[in-house]
Amino acid sequence: CLGFSCADIGAYKTNVIGQCDEIPGDAAIVGYTPSSEVHDLAKIDLDILQMKILARYSAWTPVKGIYEYGKNAIKSKNDSGNTYETLLDMATSDTRGAAKPFYTYFTSYNTSPVYADNVVKGALSGTGRYNSMSDLQRGEQVFKTCQYQVTYMQGIAHLYTAVDICEANKSTDEIMESYDKGIAMLVGSIEGSQEGGAPTSDGMLMYNLANKRCGQFS
Repeated sequence: CLGFSCADIGAYKTNVIGQCDEIPGDAAIVGYTPSSEVHDLAKIDLDILQMKILARYSAWTPVKGIYEYGKNAIKSKNDSGNTYETLLDMATSDTRGAAKPFYTYFTSYNTSPVYADNVVKGALSGTGRYNSMSDLQRGEQVFKTCQYQVTYMQGIAHLYTAVDICEANKSTDEIMESYDKGIAMLVGSIEGSQEGGAPTSDGMLMYNLANKRCGQFS
């Protein structure tokens, strides 16, 4: 809509992705090549990044919109449009129960099955314990909860589901689809295709946190 063409923008990392191209289905995620198409799903990290930027400007309404309706992570495509994965769905989904026993630990400690959703919505509205927090503190509560609680639990739930599918002797395709979704939720899209991922200043999800902190445990 701004009149720019792919030729105007040029190529970005041409050894990996061509000019303005979508990520190819067989592209690696930090060195791991998924068997199923999960690159669109991995873009959930872009939702969190955009929420972080908007929160810095106290733009709570659009932050809430991305949280509830999604913006970048496409779950399915059809002729009538795209269906988006949303952080709200991930924070409240029953599928998290597959992450045994970690889901039980989290719900028991927080005394609620929707513990992460409670934090995000409370911080967005500035009510309760969040009423006395600065806008910066409220924003940190919102996007860090999405980074390290919402996507984390959904990611490991997919990994545990892959094990359940395997033990039920179902198809390899079903196993790998669930496993690949887990990778997408824990790594994201910003990390790129190379083993080791992006600089630690770039990533948004648990993989990035692990890279940031691993030196402290060596």
